[in-house]
Amino acid sequence: MPRRRVRLAPADPQSAYGKALALYTMAIGTLQLSRAVSDPKFADEVLEHGIQNALVFLR
Repeated sequence: MPRRRVRLAPADPQSAYGKALALYTMAIGTLQLSRAVSDPKFADEVLEHGIQNALVFLR
């Protein structure tokens, strides 16, 4: 098992790896969508909701 997984959560490295990967993909999707829309206000709204969703996910 790679050492980085063990550092994320010594008790359950596989679970921590999955959570980190999910958070990373959520962030990338948020950034891509915010850049794809043409309305700056909507882009900001997408980013704000992405941040809020990530914070909820991490709880």
